[in-house]
Amino acid sequence: MNPKSFNFVATKSRINGRIMRTGKEKGITIAVFTGLFFLAFSVSLASAAELTGEEIIKKARDRETPQTSYTRIKMTLINKKGGTRLREMLIWGKKFGKATRSVTRFLSPPDVRDTGFLYREVPGGKDEQFVYLPSLQQARRIAVEERTSSFMGSDFTYQDMERREPEEDTHTLLGEEDIKGNACYRIESKAKDPESSPYSKVIHWIRKDILVPVKADFYDRHDQLQKQLNVENLEKVEKYWISKKSVMEDVQKKHKTVMEMVEIKFDQPIPDDHFTERFLQKP
Repeated sequence: MNPKSFNFVATKSRINGRIMRTGKEKGITIAVFTGLFFLAFSVSLASAAELTGEEIIKKARDRETPQTSYTRIKMTLINKKGGTRLREMLIWGKKFGKATRSVTRFLSPPDVRDTGFLYREVPGGKDEQFVYLPSLQQARRIAVEERTSSFMGSDFTYQDMERREPEEDTHTLLGEEDIKGNACYRIESKAKDPESSPYSKVIHWIRKDILVPVKADFYDRHDQLQKQLNVENLEKVEKYWISKKSVMEDVQKKHKTVMEMVEIKFDQPIPDDHFTERFLQKP
């Protein structure tokens, strides 16, 4: 990333009253759930005996995706005492060749309204991320070392928004397991370079029939379970499977983030300039 990237800590800029903490690791992404879209697409699979863990992960990554998507999402943050905070956001997504881009804009509550997040995938390079804080009136690049910070107080990090290439990790098929009555592949993923990830491993559960990820466990550097991501409500909309409700739980901090789809549209025209810093700064 650009060495002149904005440093949130140095300027003491806050998102939802919390200073962003920095980190040095690049995480194993949860982008198998396609970031905040949580889209899942139907594909045919061979039997488990014919596929390796790496092949399954690649098939999951390479599913057909819509050219564009528009989603309205309700985010609920739940602390260990059961207290809740609500967020509502819009997300636009679009494919640019083999790369994807997305822009997120928060609608409510008032203290985060108009805060924006721009993600641009860079094949073969460092993905780009920008955040727009209304108090600063300017979009700022998020440096790589800042991406282990919490995304808007949630249990997702900025790194969790990135797509990680299957070749960066080793994927081991551990077997099969039923989740809610559906047969799933159970796959363990570990970074080939341990220093590149804050997670020692991630275990994925991917449905065999439709190649939909329905669960993921994230382990910290001490090999202790840190976070769990569960798809709680899976539905087929048009030709696409989507998670209408997903929950990310930090089991160590006893904090949860519930993501619920309120509205979604596929393959409708979205101008290219939506995925720019200039659009991010528009009210």
